[in-house]
Amino acid sequence: MIQVLTMVAAAFFGGFLGLYFTQQAQHHKWLLEKRAEVFSKFLQMMDDARRSMSDTIYNRDLGEQERHLRLTELCLPVMSYARIVRLYLPSDTRDEFYERAKDYVDRYSTPELGDTRLKKVNEDMDRIQEIFERELSAYFWVRPVKSRLTQITRHWKRRKETSKT
Repeated sequence: MIQVLTMVAAAFFGGFLGLYFTQQAQHHKWLLEKRAEVFSKFLQMMDDARRSMSDTIYNRDLGEQERHLRLTELCLPVMSYARIVRLYLPSDTRDEFYERAKDYVDRYSTPELGDTRLKKVNEDMDRIQEIFERELSAYFWVRPVKSRLTQITRHWKRRKETSKT
């Protein structure tokens, strides 16, 4: 009788465990698809804005005030969409991504900085690309597991230290 109950409990537990892992796999697949969609749209928006900003910066028919206004108008949709992109990034890269996007737009839309801004703009764009590539890798799911294990071991170490004192 105990043997039968053990087998039933193991089968029941195995079913729930299988369901959990299936749901996690589906969620990761969905998240990967959404990230690819959102990231590619953001990169396209940045590329389009960069092209339009370059045209505006070098358009000598515009007055300085009109040029700055147009540059700001070109940046607004990119920065609004950057807030959406943040939602699809893990918490440890959200702030860095947003700051890089903001710096990119600020530098690129400030022609007074001259050609020196282009090096920093390219560095910002390269780092944004790296963040996106890392999040689209097949192993993006490992980081939350690793992070959680690190939290648990830190918690155990703190408990040991407090119990010694």
